[in-house]
This record gives sequence, structure tokens and C-alpha cells, in this order.
Amino acid sequence: MSKRQKSISYRLKDVTKCPVCNFEHYREQMHSGGGRLIAGKLTRELRRLYEISKKFGRVYPMAYTIIVCPQCLYSSFQNDFNKLESDEATTLKNGSMARRQGIEKIVGPVDFNEDRNLVLGAASYVLAIDCYQKRGMDVAPTPKKAICAIRGAWLFGDMEEEFPGLGFKKIQDLLYMKAVQYYSPTLEIMSNGREPHEQFINLMGPD
Repeated sequence: MSKRQKSISYRLKDVTKCPVCNFEHYREQMHSGGGRLIAGKLTRELRRLYEISKKFGRVYPMAYTIIVCPQCLYSSFQNDFNKLESDEATTLKNGSMARRQGIEKIVGPVDFNEDRNLVLGAASYVLAIDCYQKRGMDVAPTPKKAICAIRGAWLFGDMEEEFPGLGFKKIQDLLYMKAVQYYSPTLEIMSNGREPHEQFINLMGPD
């Protein structure tokens, strides 16, 4: 782990146990303050941009939001990680290999034991979309898939800037389409309460 990465993030002391495969790991979290995030403009899509820090370089706070099991790649927002029914856990466990094969076709080999970076951050949202497809209404999966799709699109746009010509623009465009697909029913959900508001309202932008 580099000194720069140490100063950006840290590992929680308490172990996180995956409810799908029982793998144990120490979750990474961003430090707050200290000039790590220098707020820039807010885009039309309500994305908060951050200026490059002379001390820490470019920091991607969204890369740390999704919890990902390094073993089976089960992924979710923090509050949903342990809220699994037994049938959901079984389905997610059975889909472990497909998740890994799918994401590695997009970004190459991934190791979520490593410190988060732009690539792992972008990958985490694609994995979360896949996992929320298999979750029940009690965790409000539709709005969360919408949020993951738009954030994933932003990060894949950043990847296209960092690594042009590798096809990440196509993934960004696909995720924008997914975001539209998921946000349309989200508006209806917000009015009829079919999926619980309290599960997602605090995740809605600006980001």
C-alpha cells in the first residue's frame, strides 16, 4: 500500500463477513477532511466534481461507497449488505462465477482485496446493479439500480478519459441507458411507495 493510498483511506478494525460466502475481509473507507476533497462545480447531472489535490492527487470518493466481497463479488450499499434472505443468498452465491466473468470482460481481472481505485470503483457499481437484480423489494432495488447506473456511468466516463480507446465510452453509454430505464419507474415508486422511501431517499443526489 502506497503512502498516498494510506493517507486517502484506511481499513476498518472490525472484520466484515460476507453473508453470501462467509469470506472475511477488512472494509476500506475514505478518510474525511485534510484537504483530500476539494469541491469543484456541480454538473447538470448533479455530480459534484473535485479538483486535483496537490497532496493526494485525484480522489474518487464514489469509488468507496459500494461494499464488495473480494471472494464472491457480492456487492451492495452498506445498509443492505447483511439484509439478505436465505433464498437471495443462495441465488447470489450461485451467480458468483458469472459476476466475475462478466466484470472481467469489461475491465479485466479485479482484486477487491486491493485498495480502491477508479477501475475498482467503476466495477463496483456494475456488480451492485447485478446483485440488486436479485434482491427483494424491501431494500428498494429499483432506485438503487438507478443510482448505481448513473454513478457507474460517471466513473466509466472518467476511465475513458484516463484510458482512451479501450471501449469504456460504450460502457458509459450503456449505463446511461440503464439509468434512464431504472429512473423512470423510480419516479412512480416515489409516489406510490411500492419500494420503501427510507431505503433510498438519502442516496439521491447531488453526489
